[in-house]
Amino acid sequence: MIRISKGTDLLILDYYSDNQMAWVAHRLKEEDEVILRRCFHLTLKNIILEDEDEDEDVYTQISELDSLEFIIGEMENDYYVIEPEILGISQRVKIHKNCRINTKCFIAYRDISIFRKISEVIASDIIIGPNKDEIPGEVFNQLIKNFPNSTELTKYARLRIEHILEEFVDASSDYIAQYNDYMNRKVSARNHPFELDYLNKYELHKYEEILFYLKHMLSNESKYLEADWQKQIMKIVLLLYPKYLYAFDNVTIKDVDTGTTKYLDFMLIDFNGHIDIIEIKRPSDYGVISVKQYRNNHIPLKQLSGSVMQLEKYIYYLNRWSVAGEKKLTATYSKNLPDGFKIKIVNPKGLIVLGMDENFTDKQRTDMEIIKRKYKSVIDIVTYDDLIRRLESIIERFRKA
Repeated sequence: MIRISKGTDLLILDYYSDNQMAWVAHRLKEEDEVILRRCFHLTLKNIILEDEDEDEDVYTQISELDSLEFIIGEMENDYYVIEPEILGISQRVKIHKNCRINTKCFIAYRDISIFRKISEVIASDIIIGPNKDEIPGEVFNQLIKNFPNSTELTKYARLRIEHILEEFVDASSDYIAQYNDYMNRKVSARNHPFELDYLNKYELHKYEEILFYLKHMLSNESKYLEADWQKQIMKIVLLLYPKYLYAFDNVTIKDVDTGTTKYLDFMLIDFNGHIDIIEIKRPSDYGVISVKQYRNNHIPLKQLSGSVMQLEKYIYYLNRWSVAGEKKLTATYSKNLPDGFKIKIVNPKGLIVLGMDENFTDKQRTDMEIIKRKYKSVIDIVTYDDLIRRLESIIERFRKA
């Protein structure tokens, strides 16, 4: 059994066993380290021997004990600092002295090392504390509480960690796209109910995390630059619309009528290579439809009508570019696509994500639905409240499955 405790200057790991520590002594003597719970890499220098006998071999002393104390961290400027070799990772871990520290902070289901998983997601030192650019203690506790309990478990663990931590640290890779690609390619040849239940559980967790993250973003919108906001919403779109495997930003296209260059904010590519385009606006960037009525109707405001017009133009440019455009786009993004994968321009559709509708009147909702249906054959108009409702419906379905 393992117990972690905080001392004034040291972070201590207590190891207890029903048997004496002979196996630990043997491992230390033969391999210079012992690994506990597949997480802690400990050596002789980490052991605290209170009554060390200079006349007796240290390994013999260890083998006769019922428990051992190991130093796994030392206090530096109000932070317990754990060196990389202790956890078998490449970064130091720093935990503020006021944070709760116990075994659950280090080890998850099936002896998964939590900090090893975090180290796969971020490149810098892992710092948990109250200051700017540090992982807040409550966020770390939330991660532990929701930590997934083997290939899918690893990918999902990385996805969840990135979701929770990316506001506070820079991710070293895009695990949302990796997880989405993995889930789209995953095919089961078995129809055993147990397997379906197993998948349902992970799908439920996935959508719960997406909803949590989206609401968190909406509550902290002012903290995001527009480009960062679009990037994060794009990741959510890839998970909510699994037909799309890839998304590329700032895509150059050509207006063949004038010979000029145009730029798409984002281009989506589905599993067959067909492209669609998306415009992502911040929820607070003006309204969606008018509050006042014009001839007894609520009409689209400039943000919505302008976005619709912009997408219609882009779709026109793409259709006119046609085969030449397909070849150019395929060549441009071939390094990011599987061998032989070709981009196709076949009546692209548009998607607009913008605004909120939570405070709409019934009349506004009706008129908004009419506007959506008017453009639906070419463009889908989605508010952030639509995304929330969609997620809540999906979650409810999986909870009942």
